[in-house]
Amino acid sequence: MEETLDFLTSNKSRMKQIGLETVPTKGAVTKFRKRLGTEFNRILGLLIAYIHDCMNFESLDRFHVVLFTKCYFGNPRFPRMSKEMNSQKFIPCDKKIHRTATKWAGFNLMLYVLYGLGFVNILEDLKVEKRSKCVYTPLQISLAYIVKMILGFKNAYCLDEELEDDVFLQMICTLDGDRTPSKSTLDDDIRRYKAEELQKAYRTIIQWMRILGFVTGATVACDSTKMRVDGLTYEGAEEVFDYQKKENVRGYKLFVIYDVVYRIPIYFEVRGINDADAPPLKEMVKKAKQITGTSIKRLYIDRGFYDEANFLWLDDKEHIEYVTRGKQGTKLFEQAAELGDAEFRVLVLKTKEYEPKTAQGKVAKEKREGDKKPVRIAECTCSFSTGTPVRVVVEKKRTRLSKNDKLRLLLAKLSGSYTAQEVVELYKKEYGEVFSNSKKPTITIAKTLTKIPEVVAVGNGRGRKYKIEAYKADIKVLDGNEKEEMFIWLTNVFSASPEQIIEDYGIRWLIETLFAEAKGEWYINKLPSRNLEAIKVHFYFSFIAYDIVNIFKRALTEKYRNAGIEVLRRDILHKIAVICFNGRSLKFEFNRKYELRSVLIKLS
Repeated sequence: MEETLDFLTSNKSRMKQIGLETVPTKGAVTKFRKRLGTEFNRILGLLIAYIHDCMNFESLDRFHVVLFTKCYFGNPRFPRMSKEMNSQKFIPCDKKIHRTATKWAGFNLMLYVLYGLGFVNILEDLKVEKRSKCVYTPLQISLAYIVKMILGFKNAYCLDEELEDDVFLQMICTLDGDRTPSKSTLDDDIRRYKAEELQKAYRTIIQWMRILGFVTGATVACDSTKMRVDGLTYEGAEEVFDYQKKENVRGYKLFVIYDVVYRIPIYFEVRGINDADAPPLKEMVKKAKQITGTSIKRLYIDRGFYDEANFLWLDDKEHIEYVTRGKQGTKLFEQAAELGDAEFRVLVLKTKEYEPKTAQGKVAKEKREGDKKPVRIAECTCSFSTGTPVRVVVEKKRTRLSKNDKLRLLLAKLSGSYTAQEVVELYKKEYGEVFSNSKKPTITIAKTLTKIPEVVAVGNGRGRKYKIEAYKADIKVLDGNEKEEMFIWLTNVFSASPEQIIEDYGIRWLIETLFAEAKGEWYINKLPSRNLEAIKVHFYFSFIAYDIVNIFKRALTEKYRNAGIEVLRRDILHKIAVICFNGRSLKFEFNRKYELRSVLIKLS
């Protein structure tokens, strides 16, 4: 508080911008906070929301000078002596001003979230095991990992190289001089953390974000993603057969409950990749509610958690609205298939898209709207084994015939025994295309035939034949190269229209984008250790960094609020600038590379 008041005293223009004629005393601020009591957090949240609405960083180049607040740089870690300046790669331009350069100048905007909203204070309170001959504090290691995740360094080697050359990143990680953590240091230090401590810190962060209005946990989705590893020494990793790669793979499975409105991961668990070891949905929902401190109103469930017991518990015990996709072969799917054509309505479903700002975006959206095809929708009320009613929404839509569909239609016309090569030739003759572009299409089609129960393989080796008798494809072919496919949704929401249920379920896809971005751009699948405890710590740091970026995006223009991290790195974070330090304050000056070059020539 004292540092904030000192900053206002030395910056009269900032003081007038927030409506203060004179700087209040510390005692007056303390009395004001006590008088507000529990209302203080609410008012603080409204103030921060107002500040975010006023911030606009669409064109970062026009911010030629960016001042760091004294509450961050007024600490003893920052170098002040000229000798320390030289060791920090600061170039003395005159007796008072020293300069250096950075290519990550845009990261200073992230400090408003990292330091201004108190994330650093939460990380600083972590209890970490002490390690002998360790010169780095837990906060230094925590910040180093968060910087690594946000800036997209795949491993500690890349971070080590970047810290060695960039003084600004060293200051962010609160590192002194040229003593930057090496890869071995970071990998050893992450083992000092306990997943239980990070879990407490993450819970505190989520609760603080809820107070600030950045997350509610009212509308969530539950899903999982696989993390494959190489080797047999990863603790807790399990093996499962991958039907896509046609081989056994080892790894982990990450189960997540995700706020699809605010795009924040609330709770996660790490298990073996074996599907049988999935955590109970009931326990995940209970723990998510404990973290946010609020009740869940609606839950979008992935079919991996498809279980009648889960649906009954959500409806009867927790009174949570749920929506999930139904499975083929179940009793409810068979009942929905009996609906007559007269019970279906034809309509075009809407999709929730952002409004494009450019002419090119508007044309692309119009094209997508024009390509949409009408679907047939119906609904019926069924019941579980206990008699509890469940609403079944049915959708029938036109989809293109896949190569497997065409193969099944071909098999329905055949009778007798055929080799794989003969089936390949018949397929090409029937449809005028090859079944597979692989070097050995007969092996590909043979693997497909073995998965069809009605097709019996006779013999071994090259003489193996496949016996086909009275095969039924059960595919309703429409005009052209299309078929009609049926999908069902199960829900306990009876107030919304059937099409609204289907459209709302589309928001569940945001958790799939989380997994894709986390593995492709955040590199959370690049595990720093083979120890399960360290892997869990790695995931916690990754999601903390993800939350920080999501809060930061709320302060940006609409163009960047739904942008991925790669776009933010390219357009905002990766900015070359000259840092000027005069002993008291720090300034960022953009587009100064030519002037700096002339200064270096004079000094040489």
